[in-house]
Amino acid sequence: MTNRELLEACLVNGTEIEPWKEFIRRFGHIVANAVIKLAPKFGHEPSAFVEEVSAEVFLKLCENNCKLLRRVIFKEDEDERFFGYIKKVATHLTIDYFRRLNAKMRGGEWEEKPLDDGSIVVSALGMDWSEKITWTLDVEKALKKATRGIHAKRNQMIFWLRFRDGFSPEEIAALPTMKLSPKGIETMLARILKKVQRTLYQKKQHSTISTNA
Repeated sequence: MTNRELLEACLVNGTEIEPWKEFIRRFGHIVANAVIKLAPKFGHEPSAFVEEVSAEVFLKLCENNCKLLRRVIFKEDEDERFFGYIKKVATHLTIDYFRRLNAKMRGGEWEEKPLDDGSIVVSALGMDWSEKITWTLDVEKALKKATRGIHAKRNQMIFWLRFRDGFSPEEIAALPTMKLSPKGIETMLARILKKVQRTLYQKKQHSTISTNA
């Protein structure tokens, strides 16, 4: 299977695990090498971050309906150039990761924020990368269904800031142009989270019924 065919399989069958497993097998070393090369430049030991940063890079590739991957347009005899594109994206995202990490460390002790009510994220713990990718795609679809209207994009951004990136409602409210209070953000997130969880539960039930049929 060429890189072009693999990419098409991942994009057309977004929630199928097998194409993503092959994608990770084929390109995982490129992402890992970016971490190994860049971590020391930011003062970190590579081995402590390879798995975490690699997982984040692959999940970023899947955000917004795989927007970064859908930008790729293959021309004849350019199959191998896709490796270069993945390397470029992996390098950019790895640099961004360590910049954010160091910025938070300069502001105080670095620690993961607890994700209360974050069963969306917690449910993905213990999954391998391909499973996390399909889970993220499922959550993204459920989130789009739960957020409609003129504030849909803003509310989706707030959701990911809270449950993926670990921002507190106070930190989100402090962002420029947000124009929402921490309490307003909490209320809005509780409503969206309930809708997302309901959609994911219904999908899981449907999958169970289909499997047992």
